Amino acid sequence: MRAMAGTDDDPTTRSEKPEFSIRVVSRLTSLSADTLRIWERRYGYPKPVRADSGSRLYSRRDIERLTLLSRGLKFGFRIGEMVSLDDVDLKQRLAQTSHDRFDSEESTLSHDLVDCAIADEIDALRVRLRRTAVMLGTKRFIAEVAGPLLHELGDAWEQGILEVHQEHSAMEVLQSQLYAMSTAYEGTEGPVVVLATLPRETHGIGLQLAGLYLAACGAVPRIVGVDTPPDQIAKGAEAFKADAVAISVSVAASSVAVANHLNHLLTVLDARIPLWLGGNGAPRLAEIPERVRLVTHWDELEDALLALRAQP
Repeated sequence: MRAMAGTDDDPTTRSEKPEFSIRVVSRLTSLSADTLRIWERRYGYPKPVRADSGSRLYSRRDIERLTLLSRGLKFGFRIGEMVSLDDVDLKQRLAQTSHDRFDSEESTLSHDLVDCAIADEIDALRVRLRRTAVMLGTKRFIAEVAGPLLHELGDAWEQGILEVHQEHSAMEVLQSQLYAMSTAYEGTEGPVVVLATLPRETHGIGLQLAGLYLAACGAVPRIVGVDTPPDQIAKGAEAFKADAVAISVSVAASSVAVANHLNHLLTVLDARIPLWLGGNGAPRLAEIPERVRLVTHWDELEDALLALRAQP
C-alpha cells in the first residue's frame, strides 16, 4: 500500500524530521559538536530544532548535507563558501575539487584556528601554531598564517561571534608563539630598524610581526612601542643608531592625525634615515609625504630592506 504524503512513512517527511542528537550527528559526519555549534552561530547553518529539554535535534537531510560539507573541508574548501551552495552545486564542486578550489590552504588554516578560539580550544590553537611555524619557517608563517589569522580574528570580532576572553586568549597565544620564534634571532647583526606606532595607536602585534619578519630577513628590529610621540621615536632612532624607522598605522587611525604626526616626525628625524609606513591603514591615507616609503606587503618590506642595504 502506497504511503500517504505527509505521514511518517513518507521518505521525504522522514528525511526532514528532526530526530538525531548532536552527538549522533557528530559521529556520523566526523564534525565535532563544537564545530556544529560554531557553524550555527557564524553561518546560520545547520538550523537544528530545539527539543523541550533544549537539546539540538537534526534531520536525515541535515546529516546528508553536513556529510558533504565535511568532505569539502577535507578537500581544502572553506565552509563560508560552501554553505551558500545548494546540494547540486556543492556536489559538482566536490567532484571537480582537484581543479577548482575556493580558497588556499593557508586561508583555510587561519579560519580553522579562529574556530579553535571560538570553541575555547586554546591548547589546540597553541599546538597548531607551534607545529605550523616549524613546518613553514618564520617568513611563511608570518605571511601565510599569523597575518591572515589576525584578519580572521578581527572579522569574527566585528561579527560578534568572538567573545572578549576568546580574542584576548587567542592573541596571547599568538604573541607567545611570535616571542618564542624571535629568540632564535637574538644576537644577530644587520641593519637596525626601529618600529613604533604613532600617538593613540595602541595595538602592537603588528609591530611584533614586522619585527620578526625583519629579523628573519637579516635585520635587527628595535621596537620602541605603541602610542609613541614623534619626538620619542626620533630619540629612539638616535639611541639605537637606526638605519630605518618603520611606523604601523591601523585602519582606525585618523588620516589627519597621522599626517600631522608624520610631518612632525620628519622634522625631528635625521634626514639620512628612511621612514617606512605600513599597516592596514597606510594605503588609506590621502597623502604620503615624499620622504615616506609605503610598505603594505611583506615582499615590499623585503624590497625596502634590500634598498637599505644597497645604500653606501
